[in-house]
Amino acid sequence: MDITNLNPNSVLQTNALAKALTESGYPTSPATLATKRSRGGGPPYRRWGRIPIYTWGEALEWAQNRLGEPHCSTSVEDAASVRAPVKHLDADDVSAAPKPVEPSSRAVSERAIASAEA
Repeated sequence: MDITNLNPNSVLQTNALAKALTESGYPTSPATLATKRSRGGGPPYRRWGRIPIYTWGEALEWAQNRLGEPHCSTSVEDAASVRAPVKHLDADDVSAAPKPVEPSSRAVSERAIASAEA
């Protein structure tokens, strides 16, 4: 597909749109577009009968809006994803300690049967 001939009002079906977006630097598969059509979050589309139809301008704007902010280093991304420090429990702080899990009644019954048979 020659994406240089596309104008904002060009009409594309799913496969052609996925190819045009990919050639424009926004790797997108037809399956991604189909999933986004059913779950939401994809580019705007219309139906012509049962066929989904996209306009190039709306789809390209959707793809451009999905881009993250520019970074100069991966450490910027790492700093944004740093988790909160983990609180370590003191030996005296039993209120915050996890409670023991009670065995299910089925597990208790199975143990009782097994010990009775032994």
